[in-house]
Amino acid sequence: MTDVPVPMTLVFDFPTVEDAATALMSKLNTGDDPYMRARVNSTIWRAMCRALGTDPVQGLIDGRIGYVNWPSYSEEEARTALEELRKAYEDEGFAKKVRDLAKRVGFDQRSFLVNLKAMALEVQKPILEARDFDPDTEGLRRLECAITWAAAKSEELQELMMATRIALQGGPNGIWAVNMEPSEVELWADCHSFNALSKYIQADPIDPERKNTNSVHSGAPTGGC
Repeated sequence: MTDVPVPMTLVFDFPTVEDAATALMSKLNTGDDPYMRARVNSTIWRAMCRALGTDPVQGLIDGRIGYVNWPSYSEEEARTALEELRKAYEDEGFAKKVRDLAKRVGFDQRSFLVNLKAMALEVQKPILEARDFDPDTEGLRRLECAITWAAAKSEELQELMMATRIALQGGPNGIWAVNMEPSEVELWADCHSFNALSKYIQADPIDPERKNTNSVHSGAPTGGC
């Protein structure tokens, strides 16, 4: 498939496969051509299998992977859960651990996310248990699905979800500003984390007391790497 600019936030901005495929097709300027739709769907599917390390459909057939189910959340229930998560992520003790982790992995996004998973679960557990989810990654996935579906038609919830994700990654002055925010780099490669970090440091030295004025989310909750 022809290379198209793919934002790092694709899975956040378009949480379903259909939404993601439609967004990519709009960048290809092909309308809703059935042939291109099939190619885009195939590309996304291969990417999903690679990321998961397995074919999820075959996993269901073989019984290795179970169906994910989640409760139906009202907008208010989803908002309350997001506000609790955001508050937990903005706690200075947790934020400091996130900043330290970002430095330790050299601002590499993949390494950061792998290590963040277990760290974040410690503050997520009480929120999961309060909603009768198992305090593990599967419980978190079910909560995320419930919130995502509730936010599908609510711009307010979508904005709160984004603010919560930014808080999880150290705030607007953190690794999110280095790796996730739009820049002149449209097609992502592993080398871009290093290049973005270099420019970020030159513009604003990394310091918890200094706000990154280049961040498009500078008005969001504070937090620096």
